[in-house]
Amino acid sequence: FNKENDVYLKESLSNWHEIINSDKFWASFEKNYSMINDQAVNAEIISEFRKNAVKHISDIYTDLYQQYEDPKYVKDFQDVFGIHGEKTEKNLLKPIHQSIYDTIAELNKIDQEENMEKIAKLDNKCDNCGDFSANKYFGYDDGSVLCETCRKNIGKEWKRKVDDLEETVEGSKRILNSVKKIVTKLESQLEQLREMGLYEDNQSKVVRDHVAEAIRLASVHIHNKALMSTQSAELLNLAIKIAGTESIKEQYESDLKKIREFAQEDEKTTLVLPIPKFLGKKDLIVKNNFMEYKNTKIYYKDVVEISYHNKEEKFNFVIYTSKDKIDLTFSNQQDLWFELVNIAKQYIEPIVVTRLVKLIFEQNQSIQIGNVAIDKNGYHKSKLLRGIDSVLWSDENIYIPKLFQGTVILFKDKDNFSKHFASISLEYSNAPVLPELINACYNEFLLRHPK
Repeated sequence: FNKENDVYLKESLSNWHEIINSDKFWASFEKNYSMINDQAVNAEIISEFRKNAVKHISDIYTDLYQQYEDPKYVKDFQDVFGIHGEKTEKNLLKPIHQSIYDTIAELNKIDQEENMEKIAKLDNKCDNCGDFSANKYFGYDDGSVLCETCRKNIGKEWKRKVDDLEETVEGSKRILNSVKKIVTKLESQLEQLREMGLYEDNQSKVVRDHVAEAIRLASVHIHNKALMSTQSAELLNLAIKIAGTESIKEQYESDLKKIREFAQEDEKTTLVLPIPKFLGKKDLIVKNNFMEYKNTKIYYKDVVEISYHNKEEKFNFVIYTSKDKIDLTFSNQQDLWFELVNIAKQYIEPIVVTRLVKLIFEQNQSIQIGNVAIDKNGYHKSKLLRGIDSVLWSDENIYIPKLFQGTVILFKDKDNFSKHFASISLEYSNAPVLPELINACYNEFLLRHPK
């Protein structure tokens, strides 16, 4: 306590170890104790004291750690005795464990599908103005953070942007960055336990299992929603490394094997479609989650518009994101066009429909496709000099649109029979999804307005 000295540390621990494990010492101690104590010596008292003596000595080295702020006092003690006392438990282990559980809670929030703002408690820094000294910070589902001032000024616009990004690859990458940031913090907190020699403590093993499970859940989230198998496997590998019990490690290794099998299977399902051009051909690479053509890669979950049509042996297929597009036009290749349409119906159209339904019912937007506007009340078109003609979701009969000779035909009810409402060319963006979109909107309306 008078001087920080590594030699004193090593020799004092050696001396304590020799004393604690010396039967000769304890026999002498018990004899001496009986001579200076008036009370009758109780062998059980001596035995209990001997059993807990190491814990009392542990408290001394915890005090040394707090005096010099050097983990070697706790670590070296753990290396010699492998046990800790009440002060180590209360002043070191519990605070670190609690900070780890707080960080786990932050990581688990990323896996929640709520679109609510939440107060951010960790690594506070505003992603808009860069301020890191505000009184409060507010987190968003993509892991971004605003200070109190920015939240007040641009909070609604920021949240809308986060919501729009939620189902996109760009949004998934932001979520992945947020996961990595929190996982790095967990690794740093676990390193504190390692530096003190408390990493293999039984309570720490339980905490490590909880950390590993939180990372595993984040890995599943990244794999399922962001379709990033490599990053998911990296997180699972880390979870295996951190886990405190062998059964947990074995379970996660099984999960990792499945992810690797999925990645190998995904590699096998690559489809290469030669697209005829004026001079030669260009290959369209088709995967389960993206298309790539002329160095433009579009993930299906980023697609906001799609159109495809044919006219006089000329075929067209286009998909758009908010930033890019793949536009394919070719002649005399009907089979190729049908294959592209089938890919669209299997992988792309369900994503576009889900996004449009969300915009209509959750963000109260009106979606225009051709001359028809679709909103949360129904679909509508302007009639020349006669106002607006509408089909409402609350109507008794709703008819699913039909595809016919390059157009989509929408219907309205008249006397329990379908009557023509509008015809929209498939050349219009998102016209091909109208049958599925009308059906999905009607079902969404019924869920929100049960009869």
